[in-house]
Amino acid sequence: EMNAVARQLGDDGVDLGQGFPNYDPPDFVVQALRDELEGISGGGPQVRHQYTRTAGHVPLVEQLAERYSKHLGRTIDPMREVAITVGATGALYLTMQAALAAGAERAKAAGEEAPDEIVALEREAFQK
Repeated sequence: EMNAVARQLGDDGVDLGQGFPNYDPPDFVVQALRDELEGISGGGPQVRHQYTRTAGHVPLVEQLAERYSKHLGRTIDPMREVAITVGATGALYLTMQAALAAGAERAKAAGEEAPDEIVALEREAFQK
């Protein structure tokens, strides 16, 4: 359904639906997967078949925090300030949740009520 809407909108629309790549992964990725599955990379059968933490694999968020700490000129906390998402829709959702929560917290700290728009969006998000 969303693909059809995006096609109707043409250049004015952005389809954030599920992607279906029309190309194979690079050879080095395929080889790394083979090495992992065959146990070559660690000296034996690999059994790392668990989900990572919701906000991303710890070594990855640590590397990103280190890189962006240098880029931004301040220390980035990898466990609190870096989140990995599984696509644009998830990223937009997390961004909105963080912004809405921050806006509501600022309003509370100032002794004010949160703007109606923030309250309405928060209610809608959590009722689903």
